[in-house]
Amino acid sequence: ERLPSQTPYWESQSAAGVFFAGSITQGAIGLKKYGIPSNSAAVHGFRYNARVLAEHVATRLGMPPQRGSLDPDQVGPYLLAEADRAPELWNQQSYLARVVSLDPSAGIVDQGIQPLQHFVDTPGKDAVAMAVETDDSGDIHPAVYVRREGGIEERLLPGDPLLRFESEEHRAELTVALKGLI
Repeated sequence: ERLPSQTPYWESQSAAGVFFAGSITQGAIGLKKYGIPSNSAAVHGFRYNARVLAEHVATRLGMPPQRGSLDPDQVGPYLLAEADRAPELWNQQSYLARVVSLDPSAGIVDQGIQPLQHFVDTPGKDAVAMAVETDDSGDIHPAVYVRREGGIEERLLPGDPLLRFESEEHRAELTVALKGLI
């Protein structure tokens, strides 16, 4: 009846190197925004956790996945398309996020899907994370988390009754959020 305490990447808090997959990944509680837990107890949630975990373990073992780069003008449309259609973000709302890093030496790199809690709580280079969230009123909207000079800024983009997030309004809001970063 008790779940082991886990890091955002589903590693045991008490036994380093022991990772969990499947419904037990609900032991990594995430941010619980709006009081809503992850879908990690269900197959439509933990299957995405397992994919993220596999990449994380491969990276720790020295076999990181190849990451694609983006041109500056591609970042906004790419992130909005992810908010619009990425199953990881829709099935694990407020829990998984698409991350794009912005490093002057490496360029703009798609860092894949990551646990949102890890992105928010772990220091790193400038980057942006896009998640889909349902707030306490039932409104579904994209949420952008911008890491700039070590700080995190959260910006909620507007919802849409048809759940389409690639509109001019969304592009304009995201442009404001990323101003000075790209």
